[in-house]
Amino acid sequence: MKYDSLVRNKKTDDEIYMMWMKQGKNPDQIFKRWIRLGKSDEETSRLFLRHNLQPDQLYGILERQGKSMESIYKLWEKLNLGDRRIYNLWVPGKPKRLTTKSTECGTMRT
Repeated sequence: MKYDSLVRNKKTDDEIYMMWMKQGKNPDQIFKRWIRLGKSDEETSRLFLRHNLQPDQLYGILERQGKSMESIYKLWEKLNLGDRRIYNLWVPGKPKRLTTKSTECGTMRT
């Protein structure tokens, strides 16, 4: 079924996503399809996360789509996934430790 006819039949993005998954489409194919249909990276990523795609899987999809680290980071911020999480994906096996420094104004996290 074409996307336009699905929308006319009042199918939601979530229902369409599930239909494509049941048809055996992999997440990379579905991501590309949503982008071709005019959805933003953020909209598509939120949809994937709603359907229990893990952040590390999303990172892999974005990386395979040729997204730059800068654009992935900006998207990560919009999705509220956190700096530590993306750092751990970007530098596997090397967890980032937050340290604190005392300053005249109080404690600062770095």
